[in-house]
Amino acid sequence: AGAFEALCRSVREFKPPPAAVRCAECTWPDVGTLGDFDLIVGSDLVYSAAGARAFASIVGKLLRAGKAAECLYAHTAERWGSSG
Repeated sequence: AGAFEALCRSVREFKPPPAAVRCAECTWPDVGTLGDFDLIVGSDLVYSAAGARAFASIVGKLLRAGKAAECLYAHTAERWGSSG
């Protein structure tokens, strides 16, 4: 199973089940259809300056407005020989 499937399985199997937690996989065009979130977690999603700008815009649209919302993002520097 891939990372997303493993994450969803962990959320489902957590005891007690976190009723307010959901997993959502999306592509850039899907953003307007997902609703809003209190927390976004991601890793290694951006590979160019243009992608970084798009990512920042999308995160701003997905985080719940007017609430204490966060985005946690990790990126592996110099992965595959790039200066990421």
